[in-house]
Amino acid sequence: KQWYQRRVTITAGILSGGNTKINGLPEKLRNRLDEIVGKRHKGLNIKVVAPPERLYSPWIGGSIIGSLSCFMGKDLSREMYQECGPKAIHERCINPADSIQS
Repeated sequence: KQWYQRRVTITAGILSGGNTKINGLPEKLRNRLDEIVGKRHKGLNIKVVAPPERLYSPWIGGSIIGSLSCFMGKDLSREMYQECGPKAIHERCINPADSIQS
């Protein structure tokens, strides 16, 4: 099972974000992965998916995550971050038992 999970992870990549819009990046990445992975695992078909809306994918994903009920109450204001720094993220999101009160 572990090999299958690794195989799926190695063979399927989805690009997202603005920098992935660089001309030729999907093809270059696919070729490089073929070169690296192909040496160890012959016959794997590397897929690099570059959807046209990938520029907005991080925002879409963040919007979906932010609308989930399990995410409610984990939002962090700029003021809270400026007051406590990175510790605020840990306390608010990772260890909510010690949550900073808003």
